[in-house]
Amino acid sequence: MVRRLLPGADGIPAARCWQGVAPGRDRVRASRGRGRSRGLPGRHWGTADPDHRGVCRNDGHVRGSRLPPGGRNRRAERLAPALADASRLRGIVRGEGAPEEVVALARARRDARAARDWPEADRLRGAIEAAGWKVVDRGVDFKLSRAHPPDVEEAGRSRYGSSESVPSRLGEPAATRATVVLVASDWPEDVSRALGGLAGAGEEGVQVVVVANAPSDDIEGLFEQQDVSALRPDVVWTSARLGHAAALNAGIRRAVGEGIVLLDPSVEPRGPFVGELLRALDDPGVAVAGPWGLRSADLRDFEEITEGDAEAIEAYCQAFRRSDYIDRGPLDEHFHFYRNLDIWWSLVLRESKSDEPPRKATVIAGLPLERHEHREYATTPADERDRLSRRNFYRIIDRFRNSRELVGSR
Repeated sequence: MVRRLLPGADGIPAARCWQGVAPGRDRVRASRGRGRSRGLPGRHWGTADPDHRGVCRNDGHVRGSRLPPGGRNRRAERLAPALADASRLRGIVRGEGAPEEVVALARARRDARAARDWPEADRLRGAIEAAGWKVVDRGVDFKLSRAHPPDVEEAGRSRYGSSESVPSRLGEPAATRATVVLVASDWPEDVSRALGGLAGAGEEGVQVVVVANAPSDDIEGLFEQQDVSALRPDVVWTSARLGHAAALNAGIRRAVGEGIVLLDPSVEPRGPFVGELLRALDDPGVAVAGPWGLRSADLRDFEEITEGDAEAIEAYCQAFRRSDYIDRGPLDEHFHFYRNLDIWWSLVLRESKSDEPPRKATVIAGLPLERHEHREYATTPADERDRLSRRNFYRIIDRFRNSRELVGSR
């Protein structure tokens, strides 16, 4: 099976993404210096301001206006104080439900923006986000909304609105050999089959963490089944459906095993397998291990392999050290869709922090694991699947476009 990370649907040659400029925001960055590359007088735009994207901090020039860089928009300067005062008089603040202290921060940020004090506006935005809210500018007005769904207490059960809300055990010493993390959202028969296989494997010293990711009603009843309850899983409940990386982070925060194994519900254990994965990680030169790997010569096309060393380990079953997650994690929660997160995380784990060669991704052959249909892949329309996969691919290129040592280093 071949996984092609960049389908040609958008008409952009895939090879360009590695050798030159990736589509999207990188293309915008590159265009800013285009005049200078042609021998024309360079237009220095400076650093784009995240709070006032039409203005360049270095010279105050409004993009798209006819004013030269460094020029003054006297009409805008004349109107800005009046508009800000009018907004305050009207009391326009769309932040229903926000705590008063958060609203006060947003008002102070609005005033800082009116005064063109961009560093202070950035600082206040950070304070607002740290309080669990996000601010969206509406001209001289603003809107506040929750950065993530709230945590909910329901019938003595805590349901968490974000991965960061989940009480972490990563600060505790490792207390067992391994932790298996599984995300349960839909398809109860898959979850039941995977958990039943784990129970049947009967491996000692294995903690099981299940993220009940705003699951269907059928899944909620699974944890009462005899074979599943025998696992004594640590179940993390969410109040809303989290993205794939966020759901995994929520589960990993509960891990107390020296090794962590991410197991997809489409995989059915047919016998003990965790011990073999841990033995592979005994080698300090191995960063990540699993039964299915991906090999590539260019980080664009990947071919699945079932033995030997690879560029990445597939997310069906992916094992790594808890200490590496603490050191290099968490998973990037911009990966809402599952595809290609496994490649990104494998490369993060393998990446060398010194002049030493990168660590290996090792495929362990012969593990008693059976793959069944991956329901999310099968039920996502092909066009949407390609779009989401392509978006995730760009995140890989953003991080690893210059890390050629991670390719073909076997």
